[in-house]
Amino acid sequence: MKKISLVAILFSALAVSAQQSAPTVETSKHTIEPEPATYSDVYCAGFVSREAVPKNNIVVSGFETPSEALYAQKETVFLSGGGFEEGKSYAVIRELTDPNRYELFPGQTRALKSMGQPYADIGHVKVVAIRGDIAIAQIELSCQAMTLGDIVVPIPERQLVMMPLPSPERFPAPGTSDLTARIILAKEFDSQVGYRNAVYINAGSGQGVKVGDRFRALRSYDPKKIDPVDAISYDYHDIMDDTQKNVLIPNGKRQAQLPSRVVGELVVVGVTPTSSTLLVSNALETIDLGDYVEREKAQ
Repeated sequence: MKKISLVAILFSALAVSAQQSAPTVETSKHTIEPEPATYSDVYCAGFVSREAVPKNNIVVSGFETPSEALYAQKETVFLSGGGFEEGKSYAVIRELTDPNRYELFPGQTRALKSMGQPYADIGHVKVVAIRGDIAIAQIELSCQAMTLGDIVVPIPERQLVMMPLPSPERFPAPGTSDLTARIILAKEFDSQVGYRNAVYINAGSGQGVKVGDRFRALRSYDPKKIDPVDAISYDYHDIMDDTQKNVLIPNGKRQAQLPSRVVGELVVVGVTPTSSTLLVSNALETIDLGDYVEREKAQ
């Protein structure tokens, strides 16, 4: 009897010891911490501005000219213009034009014109030497391939914002927003975007938008406000159950009364007086150009 008791006590002690030494995983209480946007997230996001950008300083060539015209990380490029300082870093941007030349939603061209000229962030270069009127520079940040004619400007000051945690709310209550705008353009002229992609909206510091503001992207059920291709589905009634006696046919007036659903969340990483650059922090669906966005009221 004593032997059995001693064995039981020994096994109990080992079990307690194992529980104390094993790592604990609280799956039901797992905490997701917000993370900061990366340096490249912010400094490669691009922008839209009505303020003219000086074009005096440009990329004129590269180390492998004339056999190479695109340059990336750590490659050598040559800059022309003036005011360069040896050892100093500069931003390289590109004035953009849309090669597609068609509207992705009605009124896009007019809305973009009111916002200004779109620019891409191409990267950063560091001047390593100056020879006459030419500055020799090395690419130290490559957002995309650099090429001849890209514009060289001082590096702007941008804030590294936190990526907010996802909200569980799919149908926001009235009064939880104080500003509505629209996604007019996306980085690299994409028509649909997802997580960590950049978009540009037609509201900026002139409307009180600040870096760090949170927006949610909304999509209506109104056939007049959604993609015309998607709206065609309202004309097809074969999707109903053929055993149903009283079929309810969708109509535009009824669908327009439905609350808009949240398709994604975004955070502001840059502002100009007429536009803002937003980074997608949570994509519940693909976010489309033309989707409306609402700024979330500060808690």
